[in-house]
Amino acid sequence: MAQTVSRPKLKPFKQYKAGGNVMWLDVSSQPLPGVPINRRRIQTIIDLKLQTPSSARADQKEITVGTLRADGASLERGSMRVISPDESVHALLIRVGERLDESCSEEEAKEWRAVLLSWPMVFEQHASLDDLLWSSINMREDIGTSFDTLYRSPVQRCFELMIYKQEQESSRGKKVRGKEVAMTAKELFEDWQSREEWCSETCWQSIYQLEAVAKKVTVGVEAPGHAVWLVGSVQYLYRCGQLNISQLSSRLLSGKEQPANKGLCDLLLLKQKCLKQFLTAWLDESPLEVFQKDLIRQALADCQEHDKNFQPMSSEPDLSWMGGLPREARTYVSFAEKLIYTCKRDKDLRQALVGGASAQDLPDREELKKDFLAIKQSWKELTGRIEPPSEVQPAETVLVAAEDEDMSGFFPSLEPLCHNVGLCGGETDAKHAERMAVQEALHKHLRTLSDEHKALVRDAERDARRHVAELVKLILPAERAQTMEDELREVLSVVSGGGIVCLYDCKTSGEATTAPHLRTPGFKTDRLKKFVHLVLAASDSKDSIPRDITFLVLDAGMLGNKHSIMASFLTEAGGKLAMASKSLYLTYDEQEMQSRLQKLRSTKQLQQLETCYVVTSPSKDLVRRARVSKTFAQHKGTSAGNVLTGIPIPPLQQGWCASVEVKREIYGDMRERVGGSTEGDLSRTRGDKDVEPVNWHQMHTDVYIEFLKSETQAACLVDYNPFEAAALAAMQHDILYVGMVFSETHKNLLLKHLAADAFRRMHTEGDKLYRPSLAAVMKLQQGVVANPKTKAKAKAEGKKRTAGAAAVEVEAGSAEDQLALPGPEMPEQPTSSGEQTQARPFKQLKGMSPTEMAEVLKQRIAEAKGKAEPKAKLEPRNAAK
Repeated sequence: MAQTVSRPKLKPFKQYKAGGNVMWLDVSSQPLPGVPINRRRIQTIIDLKLQTPSSARADQKEITVGTLRADGASLERGSMRVISPDESVHALLIRVGERLDESCSEEEAKEWRAVLLSWPMVFEQHASLDDLLWSSINMREDIGTSFDTLYRSPVQRCFELMIYKQEQESSRGKKVRGKEVAMTAKELFEDWQSREEWCSETCWQSIYQLEAVAKKVTVGVEAPGHAVWLVGSVQYLYRCGQLNISQLSSRLLSGKEQPANKGLCDLLLLKQKCLKQFLTAWLDESPLEVFQKDLIRQALADCQEHDKNFQPMSSEPDLSWMGGLPREARTYVSFAEKLIYTCKRDKDLRQALVGGASAQDLPDREELKKDFLAIKQSWKELTGRIEPPSEVQPAETVLVAAEDEDMSGFFPSLEPLCHNVGLCGGETDAKHAERMAVQEALHKHLRTLSDEHKALVRDAERDARRHVAELVKLILPAERAQTMEDELREVLSVVSGGGIVCLYDCKTSGEATTAPHLRTPGFKTDRLKKFVHLVLAASDSKDSIPRDITFLVLDAGMLGNKHSIMASFLTEAGGKLAMASKSLYLTYDEQEMQSRLQKLRSTKQLQQLETCYVVTSPSKDLVRRARVSKTFAQHKGTSAGNVLTGIPIPPLQQGWCASVEVKREIYGDMRERVGGSTEGDLSRTRGDKDVEPVNWHQMHTDVYIEFLKSETQAACLVDYNPFEAAALAAMQHDILYVGMVFSETHKNLLLKHLAADAFRRMHTEGDKLYRPSLAAVMKLQQGVVANPKTKAKAKAEGKKRTAGAAAVEVEAGSAEDQLALPGPEMPEQPTSSGEQTQARPFKQLKGMSPTEMAEVLKQRIAEAKGKAEPKAKLEPRNAAK
């Protein structure tokens, strides 16, 4: 090859491109031998580009091989010199070695072999070794401008300089001495060190900036600490994008010609003193436990800890470590973090600073008084809090604002939640069109908001995502069980104040490839065993279930699975676990189940009974607790009973929905063929673009609340088959939710859906997350029902309206004047002309249960028809409150 192909090509062009064998490279030699290898940067390349053979093949950067004109052996096997940055070659070989040590599959090994045999290479011809060296240095600098990981570190630069100096002295027979060496080394080292840390984007561009900082640091014992804080805070806020170069001039840093001569340095020093108060005096006033206070102190200690725990430069920060803290503590941490480590409240702090306030005076300042009073009140509530149960509603629209300033795609998702009438059957085209018209009008209205209101909506959207990040931790399936175990152990280590509930629902453990609306996935014994072993390993327990852990396993109505379920609770060695168990029987509402099957065009026999197997520690006493009274009255009594009756079935069109194509990505390998005949079938074949529920067999959120608040007193819910119903129930009660998702798509879309629900709760009156200012912007105040004018179509196709009946019109103004999402349906009342109009909402309905609401509506309809019966005195459920 060298004689017949390469050399003739290299003569006229000095370069030749071809696919080469990586194993022919001489990886032990360098253009400048003796420079140490930076393993950290090699690992960075592995993490970014070489996780799998496909990712390695997708981003193949050319390896440049240098040849000498007089060296005929430079292209032989094992002798090819690499003059491009050799970290990429080292990273590739190390990654292949790691996968072989981990006993990868034969298919993966073949893929790695193909990558090694066909890596793109560029052969260059040079006149001397000096040419090779300088070509290598220039090539590294050029590549480093787009991928700075390949820049030399300061240590490597020093070695390069010393080795090159020694070679030059030995070749010339003359040593360089004195000032020339010292000055050159100093200048180069300072320049390289600055580039290593900041490249060309350093925030310190003038000595006058540092002079302004130095003048603000007083002489004394605390002066070094103040200096470190000022310099570190400026660099950190600049790196996070909170500050820009224009805000870091010496005049703005010093405060010259500013109100009261207070500049950015004075503001940062006030933040430092304020942080000290947050971590000492103000935190000591809280009723939190000692380890919770220590956790907060560690997370907010300095810029490095803040970067580690809050990940401000990540689009999806992992804040699940806050899930073990009570809601009041999370509010405290969020307020402190926003005040100290961001610029969002700098305006208020500057006003306090100009007014001469100290850190201790901030709680009494008008700008921050409201926030501190809310924190003090929350501490009082935490001391003796009794949480009233509140109803969880599914997210009806994905209202997640975009980050871009041009507001394009302000609310990007305009897809209907369930437009396939053949699948869900209960929503007509007219009703669907009406709802979509309201949603589109809402989006149009939001795009016309002022900049101030747009900023308010953006802040709410960010806070919704953060609320989810604090309470939800979704773990991807890892190639190694140890990785999942470590992640789970890290999350469970912050849980306090309650037990850990581990949920395994056979109904949601996958999806049938055919007729998923009727068939549930089969029970997987190995999967349940893996879940049990994973939890026990993360809790450092081998032969018994820990006292604070409770397993709940639902059998999907298959009574024959009992033996297999109980046999899954074994030690890793196959021995029996020390445990106690009981059965909880769930019976579903017959009418709702019948209605569901009719919508799905099925005549299948009703299966109303499902068993939940409760497995706990043998030393744990099952405490008798009052049941959480929810929207259905059948759940009265205590947890001493073993039956829950009349469980409702959630409406299909109100849950999390996605297209069939997206669902395949969500489930991944968890889609399976389920045998057996099905009575009834879908009205038509499912297409890739058809939208349907992501999971057909989820339970009502009230059932999960019963599990978490009645059967147990949970502080954390670990769900091996995570979907939105269980997550919403846990979030509603500030319970940490940990889910083992099926795929990356599953994780991303579930987080987006939960953030949409949190955003909805922010403009829902009565919710713990309610924000009146956001509700005013969204125009969604309770009791306002204003839809675009539309006429309802016939209720059934093929039937004509009876003579004299007029079309039903919805009372409404313009979409801009009265804009709201559809509220609950009101009864129709006859007018004097015989037309039917929609009644206005009744104020008395607020706070009532559905049963009580039905009685009131029935009474009003009877009164309107002239057949009024004596009114029954009904009081709201929360009248005492």
